[in-house]
Amino acid sequence: KVVDHMYLEQRLGGYAAAEDSMEEVAQVYERTANLLHATSAMEIALVESSTVAWTRLFYAMVEYHERLRKGNDTKKTILISEAEYAAQVVAAQKFAAEHKGWNVVALPSALHDDGTSTGMVDIVALKSMLKGTYKVLGEPLDPKSITMVCVTHIPTNSGIINPVQEIGELLQKWNSNAFYLVDACQSVGQMEVNVKTMRCHGLCGTGRKFLRAPRGTGFLYVDEAVVSLLEPSHIDHACAPIQRVPSYTSDYVDVEYSFREGAKRFEFWESSAAAKLGFGEALRFAMDNAGDMNEISEKIHSIVMELQELLQAIPGVEIYYPGSKSGIVTFTTDRLEADQLKKYLW
Repeated sequence: KVVDHMYLEQRLGGYAAAEDSMEEVAQVYERTANLLHATSAMEIALVESSTVAWTRLFYAMVEYHERLRKGNDTKKTILISEAEYAAQVVAAQKFAAEHKGWNVVALPSALHDDGTSTGMVDIVALKSMLKGTYKVLGEPLDPKSITMVCVTHIPTNSGIINPVQEIGELLQKWNSNAFYLVDACQSVGQMEVNVKTMRCHGLCGTGRKFLRAPRGTGFLYVDEAVVSLLEPSHIDHACAPIQRVPSYTSDYVDVEYSFREGAKRFEFWESSAAAKLGFGEALRFAMDNAGDMNEISEKIHSIVMELQELLQAIPGVEIYYPGSKSGIVTFTTDRLEADQLKKYLW
């Protein structure tokens, strides 16, 4: 699909080729919505990566709450999981540092019986936060201050699977004002991902991991119930079409624009139709040829269990999170340096 479209661009030109492929690209939005169990394709935007998707949604969500403050000093709290990607952590920290009254607080991980961390969000601790009985640095955390909850479903460096559905249920029950943003870049394509049962307001993912789509493909989901509240922090004429011809009668340019309906308000004009078509083909294969997500998940789990069993038989190898159903297996060994082991595995 990617190569065919590149040849089409060579023959017709980029704009003409994109127009020629409009109906096929539209189907990619439909497939993505179906994969995530979204209400409609209007809740889907296609972008360059999961990081781009997360960043655009995050800033729109926190800036919405910042607008509601109207200059007052009301405290605002961003909760992030301990397994969050570095890109998300630095973005949240930067926003909080630049806006008075904002703080970033880690969602603590649950512990094993021996006191070691499971790496997964502690549901009991989250419930305590939402009830107002949790303390941060000795001070009670005001549950009304919680405006963002950011959770990575499956992190890149371990086999944990965060309880995103239980987190969504708790937030719906205790805090209707907080936006819930899930990073599903490692889970989409290897297991069932359902935005309705997660009860998330936003979710991001990538094509290049378990879906095996081209690099440079990503997507975001935005709940239709909240998308009209969100204004992208960066815009162009595609996501915010001009509604009235600019006036040049004075030194100031007066432009009237409005945001597009649905999640496409987070897309820019310039994008790769070839990449979108490649992403769509990967979706088609995963959904039509490889069986449903439950079949794929069972196959991955079977391979993971076999790999863990083989690794455990090697002296000096320690597996982190044994028994996890994630397709990511993390282990360490005292027999080789990490760079040497990487070369052997590669």
